[in-house]
Amino acid sequence: MSKRKFVVVLVCGFALHINDARAAVARPAPVDASHNPHHFDGSSVGSILDISRNWLIHGDDAPGYASPELDDSGWQCISGSEPLSNYGVHDQPIVWYRLHVQVPASDTDLSMALQGFRGSYEAYVNGVLVGHYGRMTNGGSLAFDPSKTIMRIPSTALNGGNLVIAIRAAVGRSSAGEQRSGGLSSAFLGLSDSLRDSAALDVFREETATGLILMLQSFALVVLLALAIVLRDQREYLALATSLTFGVASTLLGFVIVRRALGLSFTAQNLGNDVLFVLQMLTFIEFFRLVARYGSKWFRVMEVSLLAFGLAVVAHDALYGVLPDRLEVSGAFPIFYLATTMPYLVGLPVLLWASWIKRRSYDAALLLLPVTLFCSYYGVRRAWRLLSLFHLARAFPEQIPAEYLYASWGELVDIAVTLILLVYIIVRVVRTLRGGARYAAEIQAAQTVQQVLLSRSTKETPGFHVETVYLPASEVGGDFFFVSPDTDGALVAIVGDVAGKGMLAAMRVSVILGALYREEARVPGVILECLNEAMLRQGDMGMTTVCCIRIEPGGRFTVANAGHISPYVGGQEVTTTGALPIGVISGIKYEQTEGYLRPGEQLVLVSDGVVEARSAQSELFGFERLGPLTRQPANEIAETARVFGQEDDITVLTVECAE
Repeated sequence: MSKRKFVVVLVCGFALHINDARAAVARPAPVDASHNPHHFDGSSVGSILDISRNWLIHGDDAPGYASPELDDSGWQCISGSEPLSNYGVHDQPIVWYRLHVQVPASDTDLSMALQGFRGSYEAYVNGVLVGHYGRMTNGGSLAFDPSKTIMRIPSTALNGGNLVIAIRAAVGRSSAGEQRSGGLSSAFLGLSDSLRDSAALDVFREETATGLILMLQSFALVVLLALAIVLRDQREYLALATSLTFGVASTLLGFVIVRRALGLSFTAQNLGNDVLFVLQMLTFIEFFRLVARYGSKWFRVMEVSLLAFGLAVVAHDALYGVLPDRLEVSGAFPIFYLATTMPYLVGLPVLLWASWIKRRSYDAALLLLPVTLFCSYYGVRRAWRLLSLFHLARAFPEQIPAEYLYASWGELVDIAVTLILLVYIIVRVVRTLRGGARYAAEIQAAQTVQQVLLSRSTKETPGFHVETVYLPASEVGGDFFFVSPDTDGALVAIVGDVAGKGMLAAMRVSVILGALYREEARVPGVILECLNEAMLRQGDMGMTTVCCIRIEPGGRFTVANAGHISPYVGGQEVTTTGALPIGVISGIKYEQTEGYLRPGEQLVLVSDGVVEARSAQSELFGFERLGPLTRQPANEIAETARVFGQEDDITVLTVECAE
């Protein structure tokens, strides 16, 4: 057999299989003979009767159809839970349901309840209107009543216990039976108190899952918002918090819609839910992009496909009831929805798996399970809907087949995903705390090392009175000082400032102090030249400003400056020759300036943390205040700058000739 013939046979066989499947699924369910819609025995009405099984139906509209005297013997008998299309009812704007029930004449406080009615309706008992829902329109209603709506039957309509229940239903194109049939789903008859108690119990059971979801999502949202505020550099917390905000809003909207708290139209309900879902998924994808840090272009593809899906859904919601019937039931929308959602339903798990395998991302590994669960559920659900549209499968089983568990598969998935996300958040918080504790220990160790090095940088200074004050802006700083007496009675004093802050600056300070301990030169210009070359040999150490001064026993001094603040003597700035900081380029020569320190005068070296102190009004301390301040002791200079508004490390070194 040629390949062409084989393909033709395969396609024909598949088409025959589809036709057989459509015929099998479209075959109506048998009518329950024990429940005769012409004579339904309601003698046990006190225990609440389920009257959902068999009803009489007629696809036409006339005012007399609500009358108890109407001859409905020619009406078709159907199973209430079956799609109307299975009984040949297609695209009927209005259909009528009727049921004849005999109840005890002594039961005078009766009510009827409808639940899950898809479409608008008017309910009559013996010709008396007892309740209604939605807007009755010729084109079919867009309403859906998921709750159990209780309608009290007035005593004037009881007629001695012979009840004729008639429901005028506007189901429109929903009778075509896409995924969920239009019209009647569940109906009950019983004493008013019993039905109210049953409805209250149903609300408790049905909303337990919703309440649990809201509680878990709200708790996770509070934690995420706190983390987003504290850890502002980790934007994934903000993205996930935003996504959960839309999720909580969607859950709340669904709850108030079910309880009719807002009174929104069906179109407004769908628009609200769909817009919130699209926003939730967009921020969800952004969260995973920040966590996975892998395949950013593919995340953009997912976002574009999701936007296309959102625009199509919003357009469909807004135009529902206006679009042609053929377009509604053709399958074009479900096919497009499936095509636009597959990129992220398949792409998210794949990209997280790739991030875990290729980049060893433990965040991706932790998120792989909830994402796979979420995407698998919604992918199966959309594919299932497409199959049910072509009658290849029955409607997707939304509810869990358990007698005492009132929850849907979607609610269970949401609970599981939220719980796993909470575990993920807890793991991240614990990891962050451990990292913070480890970083704090490292900072403490660096602080201890820096304190030891700085304490060793000051030696006994015979012939001179030296004071040093060091106030780091954080745990460890980038300032340093070095004081070393010479064998001839002279004194070498150095103050410097390393570019940067934190651990890196502290490491550079340690390297510089180590180089100064080993330095044999005693001339300021030569000391800076040797220090510059030593730093360049270490690699990228950044630039460092340094001021080096040598003071002779008689008060004569020599100073060389590498981009630092000039020294002050007697409250006056010593003019020095400017030069580049060390660690920038090799071969720099540092010129020297000479001066004289008289008895009683004080030579002061400071870091830029003094002049760059900033007040609460954003006013700089500045050089104008520095000159007069340098006549004060080192502690007072440093404390004045700190109180003014410390923003950087503050270092002050003062030298006086001993008398």
